[in-house]
Amino acid sequence: MSMRALTPLSYFEPFGAALSRVDAALAPGSEQGVNEESEDNYFLFGGVDENAPDHDEEVYFRGSSVIWSSSRVVRFFFSSLATSTVVIQAVWCNFKAARSSPLLCLLHPGMLTTYSPTGETHTLPLPCAAVSLWPTYDGLLLQEGPSEDGARANDTQQSFLLLHPLQDLVKIEWADNLSTHPLSPTQPARNPGRAQAARQERVLWAGREHPFVVTYNAARARHSLWRVDSEVTEDPVAGGSELTHDLDFLAAELPLQPPFGAPEAAAPAPAPSNLTLALHCIWEEAEDSPPAAEVVLSHDAEGAPLLGFVTRPLRRLTALPLPSDRSTPPPCLSFTLSAESAVGVVATRRLRQTPPRREPHFLGIHLLSPLSDAAHRHIASPSF
Repeated sequence: MSMRALTPLSYFEPFGAALSRVDAALAPGSEQGVNEESEDNYFLFGGVDENAPDHDEEVYFRGSSVIWSSSRVVRFFFSSLATSTVVIQAVWCNFKAARSSPLLCLLHPGMLTTYSPTGETHTLPLPCAAVSLWPTYDGLLLQEGPSEDGARANDTQQSFLLLHPLQDLVKIEWADNLSTHPLSPTQPARNPGRAQAARQERVLWAGREHPFVVTYNAARARHSLWRVDSEVTEDPVAGGSELTHDLDFLAAELPLQPPFGAPEAAAPAPAPSNLTLALHCIWEEAEDSPPAAEVVLSHDAEGAPLLGFVTRPLRRLTALPLPSDRSTPPPCLSFTLSAESAVGVVATRRLRQTPPRREPHFLGIHLLSPLSDAAHRHIASPSF
């Protein structure tokens, strides 16, 4: 592990925030949908062109305005002048079944809108009041929020997976722990206690390169690691099934844009009726813990993936290895480091393994760790 003193250079301001102020000054009334309670939200990503990973791009959103920019070039401007619909969340998601570039997904009250880099759009009505979006290994995970009036206190909060922008959402079942035999078929949970617990699970992280989801249960004060499994019935009469993580069978040549002349919000294609998705809990924290403020993906020296849970009240990062397949024993915590914050970064050292990897890059981790003097902080780069 190497440690360096951290010297702040200047305050970082998103380019979208400055552009939004200019737009408000030049276009009176464009601030509609943006009030004092609206917060600046932005994220950086490596860009839509995987062959040009030499720069970051930015998506900024506030109220009902969304700005996607690359350096100082605006790629997409979704202004409050065009709509008064508030943007709850914006994420980039790569739909494997669509076989296209990553799409910009905007969550609005009651609907989801997707935009491609070439300008295609699609709007999908939602069957629930979704509060969060999570790009996953197979598509886009949507999680329903808790009932505000308590009318659904006895109902389970629903989670859905969008496999293709032009398909219906597929409901995800919260299931019991995996069977001890890797080839045994998995079944949705029938345990009332698990269903009760699932209602209180809040998603903290979802893997883009791995079919795993991390949740936190406030009632139990525990983190859990879940694996997304799909069950495809090959013969509805015989009832045969096959467990798989690969949903390439859905990659039919569905056009991303509705046919010429069709309305933008064209009816989505139905999801395959023989598909069942389930979240299986494969690890649960042994001790009570505050919710992790950050969940960071990184890799060890052999290239095996690790998850780092940063709990700021404890000033601690705890590492958990991800299992490689269904036959791997349940994971256990590997090490703990002192940290206030962490971020995954593309490492420069070479991997020691030779087989092809699913991840496009090897990820190290930078830690912001406290010292005895609170006025000084260091960034550490563990080499695991």
